[in-house]
Amino acid sequence: SLSDDARADNSIVRSAFDGLAAAGVTIVVAAGNGGRRGPEEATRTIPARYASVIAVSALADGNGEGGEGIGLFKVTRRYYELDESFADFSNYGAGVSLIAPGVKILSTFKNRNYAYLSGTSQATPHVAGAAALYRVKHPNATPSEVRSALRAAGTQFSPIDAPDPDYEPALDVSGF
Repeated sequence: SLSDDARADNSIVRSAFDGLAAAGVTIVVAAGNGGRRGPEEATRTIPARYASVIAVSALADGNGEGGEGIGLFKVTRRYYELDESFADFSNYGAGVSLIAPGVKILSTFKNRNYAYLSGTSQATPHVAGAAALYRVKHPNATPSEVRSALRAAGTQFSPIDAPDPDYEPALDVSGF
């Protein structure tokens, strides 16, 4: 879970990611959360812009079920999201491979605690776990084949609030 402006891109960083993928390592990265100007096209950030990675955006899922939403759900004291919507902070675009739950995710936290956190960094572990599940059954799959399989297994997700027409599939491991 790292992200930087594409202006920080350099051949050493790109070579490291591309080299790992060429060696058979499936790399799953956060698409990034919007900065001061709000969410942006994920190809403007690294490493989400690299073809050698699986970039993940975040969806708001208040009930843990796909399909019919439950309306607004409370994330924090002053922050609400619409169930089954594109998380309002998530980067988006053609560089994103999948979308996964990333709002109000129970996660490990400092000092041996747990906390509810939101971000594309919370969505990414869902996809990394799915990639691991796929690799168990397909140990010789290349990173590109893993990405293709996860996208093919994903469900259609086209929320009314999507910031772009590049609807990435929602993660779905029910067939694994």
